[in-house]
Amino acid sequence: MSEPVDSIIVKYQAPDGYKLVHDTDYQDFLTWKNRISIEEWTLKEFSWNVWHQRGVTRAKNFLYSHRNDLDIANGGFIDYEHTHNGWRIPSEQIQNYISKIRAREM
Repeated sequence: MSEPVDSIIVKYQAPDGYKLVHDTDYQDFLTWKNRISIEEWTLKEFSWNVWHQRGVTRAKNFLYSHRNDLDIANGGFIDYEHTHNGWRIPSEQIQNYISKIRAREM
């Protein structure tokens, strides 16, 4: 027979700027962060990888609404002047940018 185990409840408050999350949520985040298998995404790939949508309207709206931050002419990493040849979106940089936006919204 095994002996009974005592439980101890500990109250812990995370420091400012930190959040406690469930392990599965953390693993999901790591999976999302590590799935950078393509250096550059097309507009369609960006739409699918970020919002799981086949259409590109939401992705285009996002890119144009954040043009001031993302445009290479303003120190960003997307060359808006040459998008007529197809979008070339650096996957790691756009994921980091989106992560920063989402962190500010929390």
